[in-house]
Amino acid sequence: MNKFSLITIVISFFAIIISCEVDDICTEKVLTPKLILTFYDKNDHNELLKVPYLYIWAEGKDTLYKNVNSDSISLPLNANADVTKYILSQNNDTINYIDTLIIDYTRSNIFVSRSCGYKTNFTIQNTSSLTHHWANGFELIHQQVENENQANVKIYH
Repeated sequence: MNKFSLITIVISFFAIIISCEVDDICTEKVLTPKLILTFYDKNDHNELLKVPYLYIWAEGKDTLYKNVNSDSISLPLNANADVTKYILSQNNDTINYIDTLIIDYTRSNIFVSRSCGYKTNFTIQNTSSLTHHWANGFELIHQQVENENQANVKIYH
């Protein structure tokens, strides 16, 4: 009886191990890409120029960037809407200029895998706009937001 129990336990153990499947774990770095803004000198459209005291937040949301000094930033677009409004503020002790950047886009959901799900790519529309208080204009340089390796919008200040 002891041999029978041992054989049953060994066979059960191997049956359990053989019947197991690999868990579906997303091992890829699959992210919905962010919009990349770069800031340029208004007098020389090829010269990157940092924006001091930059604050950015999405309309109705918390601050994404606070008191940043940078010539480029990445911003998430809303994957559940066709427009995102960002408030860009250049704020120091004496001046507070605020501009509104409105990004209109279409969304494209891309199936990555069963374990990773979907990611969303965006196509920026030409109807996007920017007010001109501290910013002097903008240029849409890449309409497709598919990766975070290229800038999409130039802002001149």
